[in-house]
Amino acid sequence: MRPGFHVSNLDRSPAQRRVLAYLRDKGASGATTAQISRDANVQNVATWVSHLKANGIDVVCRYEGETEDGARVYRYWLAAMSPAEPERAA
Repeated sequence: MRPGFHVSNLDRSPAQRRVLAYLRDKGASGATTAQISRDANVQNVATWVSHLKANGIDVVCRYEGETEDGARVYRYWLAAMSPAEPERAA
């Protein structure tokens, strides 16, 4: 973990628990950043994924391309539920 990075405790972070529950619910289909943000009601999905990883939850990520507007699309899974070897989330 980088110096000065404060990691929220999973037990005390409703947002972190919502992201974890959402990824568990999505299973092998995973979820995009936009889906997680909308359905788990969180902003800065990559930050919450970093917090999950710092709390020992193995999350993987795959870049899926760009939207017509040029926004990058990433999909996240819990490692135990991920399909064939996507890249590990940063």
